[in-house]
Amino acid sequence: KDLVLMKCQNKECECNEIYIHLIKLEEYVKTLFDSIANDLDLMNTEIQENREAYSEEIEQETALLKTSLRNPTVSRADVINQMMELASMRFSESRTSNYTSVTEKLKEEIGKASQDSRIKADAIDRTIQKILLTPERMVRIRFKNGREFEERVE
Repeated sequence: KDLVLMKCQNKECECNEIYIHLIKLEEYVKTLFDSIANDLDLMNTEIQENREAYSEEIEQETALLKTSLRNPTVSRADVINQMMELASMRFSESRTSNYTSVTEKLKEEIGKASQDSRIKADAIDRTIQKILLTPERMVRIRFKNGREFEERVE
């Protein structure tokens, strides 16, 4: 009776029809945090590992922004939000970012969070950049240093 389902709200997204039980998502995040806390080297990454994926995502966002700029029915506020999101994505991909210090902070946060029986929302905010659902019913967790983990969650 207390079942909560998560769903992508983007009507244009191919994952829009995919639902995930909130409790399953929470269990996966908790298990992932525990695994990382037990083997902190899992968080080590080079941003170049994900460069191709980021570049494709940035290209898509850039194309969407250009379309919005040409569309007179798109509000100025929406265009500004798209610009800010794109700027954030480009900054995240920047080669000058210090991902070593980001990774060390993430390890510390994950270590603290894994000691709790449940992962709290503020720990997720401080560590996770995105939680993505794929059409293949996979959940992909992207941490703020670019490291990704993926698992099928039914």
